[in-house]
Formats: sequence, C-alpha cells, structure tokens
Amino acid sequence: MKYQKSMLKIYESLLNKENVIEELIKKSSVGRTSAYGAITLMEKKELVEIKTIGKQKQVSLKKDIYTFQFKNFIDSMKFKEIDESLKYPIERLNKWGVKMILLFGSSMYSKSPKDLNRIPAERELIPV
Repeated sequence: MKYQKSMLKIYESLLNKENVIEELIKKSSVGRTSAYGAITLMEKKELVEIKTIGKQKQVSLKKDIYTFQFKNFIDSMKFKEIDESLKYPIERLNKWGVKMILLFGSSMYSKSPKDLNRIPAERELIPV
C-alpha cells in the first residue's frame, strides 16, 4: 500500500482536530503530493470524510472503533514517555482493582510534571 507513512502522520494529526487540507499538510509535515495521495486513499477506504467549505476542503476522521483503537495506541506511546516516578502510583492503583485511569493536565504533556492529575475508574467504560 502506498502512502503509509503519510497516512499515519495525517491520521494522528486529525485525532486532535479536523483541518483544511492545506493546514493539515503543514501540521503533519508531509509533502504535498503524498498528502493528497494519502488523503484520497483514506477517503476511498472510508477512514476520513471530506467536506467542501467555500473553495477549501475540510478533512475529518470518521469516528469508529478503528479510530478509537488508533487513539489508544498513540496514548499508550505517550504513557511510555511519562516519568517513572509517576508510573509507580498509577501501577499501584491498577493492583487495587482499578480498571482504568484517566490522566490529564501537565502529567500527560510535561516531561517532569509537578503533580499527577488522574481519575481512577472501578470499571471499564467500554466493555471488551
């Protein structure tokens, strides 16, 4: 399959916000030709929707289980980058029967956060 690297970059960029094609190319740091090819292929595979707004085309992700799984994959990569001193309390909560922990704030985006913003849940939100 062509445009795999470009599709992944574009898909990750679209997880945050839908964008006009020109902005999407800049944010995802993909070449113009490969970006257009990747977006066209993603539309054929029904991964994205393209809407015409004036003279521009806006690209947004189709929200389905595959998008959710990709988001989980990206979040797990971010979790691996979290400081070890924060992972310990999270793992302790997991041993106490907590099924899911929602991390937010500086604990997700800073390499050395000062606090751990979390919401533990005793059951899974989405049954497996």
